[in-house]
Amino acid sequence: MEEIRTNRTAPHLLLNIHAMPCNNFCRHCWTDGSSEHARIPFETIEAFFRRLAAIDKGLIQSVSVLFLDEPTLHPQFVDIFRLQSELGFGGMTQFFPTNGSVLAQLPDSDWDILQQCGIDWFQLIFHGLQHTHDAFTGRKGSFKNLIDTVTRIIARKLSWTAGVIVHKENIDEFPATVDMLRSLDPSKTSQVGWYLNSYQGRGRNLIRCRPDDLARLPEGYRFSEGFLPESEIYMNIMNNRQLGAQKVESGACGYLTLDIESDLDIYAGGACDSGGILGSAPHLKSQFRIGSLKTESIESLIVKATETKPEPVRRLESLTLYELAERYGDPECQDVFFTSDLLLSKWGGKFLSDFIP
Repeated sequence: MEEIRTNRTAPHLLLNIHAMPCNNFCRHCWTDGSSEHARIPFETIEAFFRRLAAIDKGLIQSVSVLFLDEPTLHPQFVDIFRLQSELGFGGMTQFFPTNGSVLAQLPDSDWDILQQCGIDWFQLIFHGLQHTHDAFTGRKGSFKNLIDTVTRIIARKLSWTAGVIVHKENIDEFPATVDMLRSLDPSKTSQVGWYLNSYQGRGRNLIRCRPDDLARLPEGYRFSEGFLPESEIYMNIMNNRQLGAQKVESGACGYLTLDIESDLDIYAGGACDSGGILGSAPHLKSQFRIGSLKTESIESLIVKATETKPEPVRRLESLTLYELAERYGDPECQDVFFTSDLLLSKWGGKFLSDFIP
């Protein structure tokens, strides 16, 4: 313990807290969001945050916190973010992912508090125009909530990012969705981007786009070079000895990432923008468990997480990209993926599905 406390190369800590339910049922959701998820009481969160703030900087250099599912559904979410700001934690105070259902109706006084906390950048996800979006989220009025939230963000001269999740069922409507979003903000404080769904959670069941689908998109609505069909990624790895010799990496954006469930159990293996390795192998969840905040200190749990990785992760990271592609790659598959998502979520998920404890 003492050696780690004095280690000045200590990690930055990212906490993914699964402490909120969600009132949408998006068909791409990698967290399998549900209205049945339990909440962590504010008093518990406050005590935990204050303990985190007191940790020696030799153990962790900084703390960032993300509340997954829909953070604004916690009845004291404004108090939580005010506390997070007071303690200097990153995460939600740097960008604020939301479906807008609460922010659209939030009193101005609470908007004032959020701004005072330094929250000035909101992340909103769209799945199409009104009918398509509402159908995809499973909640009528979800599109209007987002538009009303955007209106309030713009009125306060804050920044926002709109992401459009693109798949086979909404790609024909995708350019019109982007045009609509761009038209909302003549002052250009927004950024509009588009992504393919992650191959995790409910997103595994979506019909993925293929190269001919993406080729039909007009200029200005194309995907970056990082999105390729599985067959091409497979051949790149099999034909490039240097690339194929690289080891699989499951890192989470350079952070030590811990997932905290509503029962205060802590797990390793998440990522900053998806379920990471843990999301690829939910059946192995028990092997990712580090311990519980009910019976152990956060310091001891951080030490456990830094000392060793879960056995499934160690097994996966022992493979080369060539070995992973050779075992699980499909040289005929034309489904388009972002490369890291294919490696970790699809191929890595298949490897972990075969993993026997």
